[in-house]
Amino acid sequence: MASRLVTILETGSTRLIRDTAVNQLADWQKQHPDELFNLLSRVVPYLRHKEWETRSTAAKAIGKIIENAPLYDPNEDEGDSAPIKKDEPEENGHVKKEEEKDVPSFATDELLKLGTLNVEHIIKHGRQLLRGGNIDFALASLDPSARLAHQKKTLNGRLGLLGRVFEDAEMPVLVEKDHSPMTPQDSANGHNGSKENASQGQSQPAEEAGLSSRQLNVLKRKRKRELQKAAQGKGGFGDLSIRRTTTAGSEGFDDTPMPDADSKQKNGKVNDYFNLDRPADVDEESKVVSEFKGPVIPIKSEIEADETMEGAEWPYDRLCDFLKVDLFDPSWETRHGAAMGIREVIRVHGAGAGRIRSKSRAENNRLNQAWLDDLACRLCCVLMLDRFTDYSSDTSVAPIRETIGQSLGSVLRHVPADSVHGIYKILYRMVMQDDLHLEMLQWSVCHGGMVGLRYVVAVRKDLLLEDNEMIDGVVRLVMKGLEEHDDDVRSVSAATLLPMAKEFVTMRPGSIDGLINIMWGSLADLGDDLSASTGKIMDLLATLCSYPEVLQAMETSAAQDEERSFTLLVPRLYPFLRHTITSVRLAVLKALMTFANLGAQNSRGWLNGRILRLIFQNILVERDRETLNMSIDVWTALVRSLSQTPDVLADEFAAHVGPLMRLTLHPVGVSRHPLPMPAHLFQRPSGGTYTAVTATPARKASSPEGPERATKRRRKSAKTDDAPVATHTHDVDGHMIQGDVDLVGMDTLIRSRVSAAL
Repeated sequence: MASRLVTILETGSTRLIRDTAVNQLADWQKQHPDELFNLLSRVVPYLRHKEWETRSTAAKAIGKIIENAPLYDPNEDEGDSAPIKKDEPEENGHVKKEEEKDVPSFATDELLKLGTLNVEHIIKHGRQLLRGGNIDFALASLDPSARLAHQKKTLNGRLGLLGRVFEDAEMPVLVEKDHSPMTPQDSANGHNGSKENASQGQSQPAEEAGLSSRQLNVLKRKRKRELQKAAQGKGGFGDLSIRRTTTAGSEGFDDTPMPDADSKQKNGKVNDYFNLDRPADVDEESKVVSEFKGPVIPIKSEIEADETMEGAEWPYDRLCDFLKVDLFDPSWETRHGAAMGIREVIRVHGAGAGRIRSKSRAENNRLNQAWLDDLACRLCCVLMLDRFTDYSSDTSVAPIRETIGQSLGSVLRHVPADSVHGIYKILYRMVMQDDLHLEMLQWSVCHGGMVGLRYVVAVRKDLLLEDNEMIDGVVRLVMKGLEEHDDDVRSVSAATLLPMAKEFVTMRPGSIDGLINIMWGSLADLGDDLSASTGKIMDLLATLCSYPEVLQAMETSAAQDEERSFTLLVPRLYPFLRHTITSVRLAVLKALMTFANLGAQNSRGWLNGRILRLIFQNILVERDRETLNMSIDVWTALVRSLSQTPDVLADEFAAHVGPLMRLTLHPVGVSRHPLPMPAHLFQRPSGGTYTAVTATPARKASSPEGPERATKRRRKSAKTDDAPVATHTHDVDGHMIQGDVDLVGMDTLIRSRVSAAL
């Protein structure tokens, strides 16, 4: 049953089906506690899957499964007064002290430390992590343990910690020749009895002895497929749950010859067909129908601890070793899956990482901190080296950096205050880059630092509020990020301050004016509808303006400088009312709602007929239900505010009543026969009107006298008098204005007209 549930993680047609399989796997683990690593060994390989949904579902399954596993606490029955034993890193392999040397070495058992991590060397000499890379078939041919050991050896070089660029040829992969398939070679003259072939036949392994040329070719092709699958597909972890190799024969049938002599034992008796003893020389895995129906001998998974260490160490140590190495894989899918896997494991069982049963609680606390510090260093290294950016829906995303930030948030939940400060200092240097001696500022490194800082603020806000230096540093970094030219950096900078907006307003009132000015300036510079930072900046502005201290600072600033008055600043939001991103339109309406509820007379200069008409047009053309309801609320607030002086309301709205009534009462067409609304009645945020849309016939009617003679085409001149003006806007309301029932839907058209009429 568990095997079928694991398969649904990949083959499930909908998210509901996959989530149901995840919950059932969790229930299976709850009912069968001994099946923990059996389930994990089946689910973990899906973290390397090419499909995003499969990787995400596999990570969710891992989290649900280990939630039903007991927490590891070797000092559960011990007191704090237990004797502290000396560490033995060479024997237990868990505590590795990093020696301070001038020349870094290839030692792989050393744990990275936050205080000694060389950020400059990593950024300058580290191997950048892009979308993908070349597949190392020699590395993929190794078994999981050997592959893990080799990747650990080369990690320091790939990170740039050697102070120079590292090449793979400096430490090549050592592959045993016995495991390589033997390829039959034909002589140049067509004869097969050469000495080379004879010597080659003698050097063949025992499993290939007696195979024909066809069988050798089948064996070669199968091994090649397994190597490719190990390097590319979900088998990159090395089939963690297999019992024995199946490469001794072809797929579907047993190619190994079975001579008659082998059917007899040494004493000359024939083996009994009905004997229930398991034959030791027959590979049951390579048969379509196995003749032996007895129980399968369980073999431990690669991610499960050895029998000698079972219960003496953290049970997820081997699994995290594989995942930590995959964080630096050339393929972005592998990095993404590894980050999600680490996030789930550390989220649930991070408090037990690195602990050993033979140590006291105080010693285990230090081991746990050292282990988590090493993981935090690796996550920060990925933030420095990752360069992969993709586009999702209507904005750009950096999936690796975002998932690494979430994993870092899981680590931050379990580390003490000094480790949080160490992580913050690394992220600070990544954003500022003033002491790294770089030729030019690297926006991707700055973006990675801001992503990590965002989760530091969100997860450990308790420590942040106790340290004035950290608060000032976060505010400084946010202001610097908002002034960056890169749109992604501005977006994550605005999102960083959102969780601590209230604390920022109360604890740093002197920085409010400078931050607000930077944000208004950023909105004035946004000329692209697809800017990723527009929504986050608008959310931050709406959140800050909900606090009286911010509004008081804006009123004080407006009294000193008329350029900062509400009359001039609020109209900067009008172009974003019909932004292509729904969340931006909603954030603008929230900000306008806040400004409309201000009671001060000097903050109502922007309340006029222009904004009333724009909001009413919003109701007529808005397709999103939540944004439509918010538009109605803003309209009600504006009318309530202006109705305090009825004469002003009548004067301001009198010129707009006629056009808005015509738009509201315009009939709705039917499918394939739309009735467009008069576009010239819609007012632009700048004050002008839209030009009327003229529909041109798709086909010219034919002449009744027969086909007309085609007009002679003249060569067009390459010179043009008026070059077309490039625009960055998209007509998000075109289908609503045209009344296209097929694309918009009759219910949406009727809902907007009814909302405007009410």
